[in-house]
Amino acid sequence: MSTRMPQAALNLRLDDKVVSMNRRLDWRNSVVDLLKVLDLDSTPEARARLARRLHVFVGEDGSPARNIAIHGVIMDEIARNEGRASEKLAAALSVTGEGYY
Repeated sequence: MSTRMPQAALNLRLDDKVVSMNRRLDWRNSVVDLLKVLDLDSTPEARARLARRLHVFVGEDGSPARNIAIHGVIMDEIARNEGRASEKLAAALSVTGEGYY
């Protein structure tokens, strides 16, 4: 059974990563910036694949509602993986999806 990283600790880890990247990223509000912090594909196509593979069907592809929903799924996933992107998450964003299923 995996444990979930506390939200405060996760926030600190992501903030530290942004500082180390020396970039201004609004990862708390932007799924695109969150994916950039995690060094994952943040393109509209990748987000659409992620939504389909994780069964996030709120709103249309690229809509604020869909992006907010995807952001929540990503935050849950990285909280369960000690603040890092899991292989499952990276695979769900990939074109092939290899390793996701």
